[in-house]
Amino acid sequence: MNFTEIANVKDFNRKALEFNKAVFETNFNAFVTVQDNAEKLVKMALDAMTWVPEETKKPIYEYSDLCKKTCTEYKKTAEAGFSKIVSFFNVESTNTAKKQ
Repeated sequence: MNFTEIANVKDFNRKALEFNKAVFETNFNAFVTVQDNAEKLVKMALDAMTWVPEETKKPIYEYSDLCKKTCTEYKKTAEAGFSKIVSFFNVESTNTAKKQ
């Protein structure tokens, strides 16, 4: 394999990574939007149910907060993974350039 073929493979991999990251971002943002709308709907419904005691509503609100926190942590983890892959490509391209 010559340098041009290696560069083309790395360029392809880099573009595939960018595409996958964009797909992740789009789908994650759509998921968060649905989650937020569902949370608002549940909150409105619970607020309208005056006969439901607060001690029953509290775990539902806590679950909603837990979902938000988990989504935030998931996104941070995914972004860290993408960053590691990008740094791998950068290290590989540096090593390839040094060998030549």
